[in-house]
Amino acid sequence: MRLIFFVVLFSTAILQQAYAQVINADRNVASDSLHPKRPKGVLGISGSADKQKKNLVDLSSSADFSFFLPARHVAVLLMRNDLTTNGSDIIQNAGMFHLRFRDNDSRIIYPEAFFQFQWNGVLGMEGRTLVGVNARWKVIHENEHDLFVGLGLMSENESWNFNGVPEDRIPITKPERITVHRLRLNHYIKWAWKLSSKTDFVLFNFLQAPSSSVLHPRLASHASVNFNPTSLLGFSIVFDSMYDTRPVVPIDKYYYSLKASINLSF
Repeated sequence: MRLIFFVVLFSTAILQQAYAQVINADRNVASDSLHPKRPKGVLGISGSADKQKKNLVDLSSSADFSFFLPARHVAVLLMRNDLTTNGSDIIQNAGMFHLRFRDNDSRIIYPEAFFQFQWNGVLGMEGRTLVGVNARWKVIHENEHDLFVGLGLMSENESWNFNGVPEDRIPITKPERITVHRLRLNHYIKWAWKLSSKTDFVLFNFLQAPSSSVLHPRLASHASVNFNPTSLLGFSIVFDSMYDTRPVVPIDKYYYSLKASINLSF
């Protein structure tokens, strides 16, 4: 069994925090996922504290575990949390937990199953739970680049309040929270390209549409450039975005985040 542990050590240049509705669970290019007997890991945690009128504390962490199973299968566990406090006030509290079972890039077409829970206090997302199944198609899988396409169906439960809604959009009479359940079509494309022996580029595009209205989807993207000058040290620039044509509550339809990170590997 192979275990990969990934935690971002340091994050800066955050323009605006966003959580894409599906989180990348296949970051590495082809050559990084074919060695189940060779352990690999990246460790770290990020944080900052500033003394203002109150103590401003910013903590950010993520973790990626990959367990290689018999019969050429793999279980992927992802966790992420961002917390910002100003004294006793919580400015930002967002996170997610994602578990996926899939083929270890050995079959052309194979089903994958996933479960996810996430929250985002700034946007007003109290909780979002989803479970689904995709057909995962290996289009290209070579040492220098790979291309995967997924298509499936998922069940989604969301609970939202109005904390993230601008005051001019809050209804005069509003419920304390809104809870919805939907079946969504789920489609993604993942492309990874090894630019050099020390640099790679990864791009994910997601489309999720209610089964009752495919013309009103959520669109999300994840793009990252990763540079590893040594076997112990790496740098990444990550861009995430999400556009929801029909948000549950009247928040902005488009959100994005841009981060730079330093990673320590072993």
